[in-house]
Amino acid sequence: MKKIYSLFLVVSVIISIGFSKNFLSERFFEYQIGVPVDISNNAINLDDIFQKTLTLDLTKIAEEMPSEGLNIIVNTKPYMAINLNIACIHIGMKAGVDVYEKMGISKDLFDFLGKGNEVGETLTFDFNNYTDLFAFCEADVGIDFDKFSIHVIPSLFAPVFSSSGSIAKVTFLNDEEGNIIFTIDTDVSVYSNLDAFNEKMVSDLFSSGTGFDMGVAASLPFGSKLTFSGTARFPIVPGSYKYVYSSSYETTMTMNLLDSASNSSDSDGNIQDLSKEVLNERVYINRPMKFNLYANYYPMGNIVQFCAGAGIGVYHPFLNESFVYPEYYLSAGVNLIDLIKASISTEYTNQIFKHQIAFGINIRLIEIDCGVSLQSTNLMKSFSNNGFGAYAIVSIGF
Repeated sequence: MKKIYSLFLVVSVIISIGFSKNFLSERFFEYQIGVPVDISNNAINLDDIFQKTLTLDLTKIAEEMPSEGLNIIVNTKPYMAINLNIACIHIGMKAGVDVYEKMGISKDLFDFLGKGNEVGETLTFDFNNYTDLFAFCEADVGIDFDKFSIHVIPSLFAPVFSSSGSIAKVTFLNDEEGNIIFTIDTDVSVYSNLDAFNEKMVSDLFSSGTGFDMGVAASLPFGSKLTFSGTARFPIVPGSYKYVYSSSYETTMTMNLLDSASNSSDSDGNIQDLSKEVLNERVYINRPMKFNLYANYYPMGNIVQFCAGAGIGVYHPFLNESFVYPEYYLSAGVNLIDLIKASISTEYTNQIFKHQIAFGINIRLIEIDCGVSLQSTNLMKSFSNNGFGAYAIVSIGF
């Protein structure tokens, strides 16, 4: 009987604490470091690559390749932050870098490698690349009353370099006379605020081209079990680039397979070495604009939480190459008096499908949160090893 009573008492204490904040809920002052990394693609299973003997079935890859071709995305946002919580007031500062890389290769290349081509058929292979790297510094000022909160997050960002669009086009033709004609045309332009030929290039980065955007976050409770929240980030002043680095290469190679005596080939082309040009007019850029809404359900206070969210993102808003993409987020988590936390989630954010398991432990002086995920740019492929992600956040304070 005493054991049952003791167990009932412990469970009652945990539940009562779970409905309110406690000693572990937040630190007055904390220093935080976060490192998230996402690497994914939409076609190639990583199990086929990371093995002792590498075997690639090109025919199978060609048959399973999506119509948009191969997409590879690398995304990371390491940062350092300092947070101060006094009563209901939150003040924070964060600085880091925001890196997004997306490379695309057309399906025709994989069809050619896996299935070959017909005589007289001209094949065209396209290579695209989208790269953005920003350095940023932002403030976070807000008011938190239990589940009601409102935060404003002004941010300065310095564009480091960007590249978008086609970087190469390759054509291939073999005709009835046995001629193989192979053409390569590359034209790469990278915009930057770094003077790569100047020793003071780092100081040049922050001397001009800095942009400004504004983030907001708010939550509003509806009763004791339901809370609605939202986040947004929208551009105010665009960043800009001062330099453009260009390089191009164009060549045509011809070989006749029927001329076995000479087995010769001819080629002609021209090469433009890497050059730097100071732009007469600034090239402007904005970080992605985002709007997301969430519904959070707490059936047992803070102990169990379910979350559902949806929104949109806009890549390079208000620019010629901008496009809109949807986002969603679903999760379920448990929280044991803010000492131990665990959750599972599925989402489509930053153009990546991700399925994640997360875990956190908090003893107030130090808190460690981490997670691992399977992911891909293709929904069905995201349930296999087509990509992985991981993050770790360490918070130290009192």
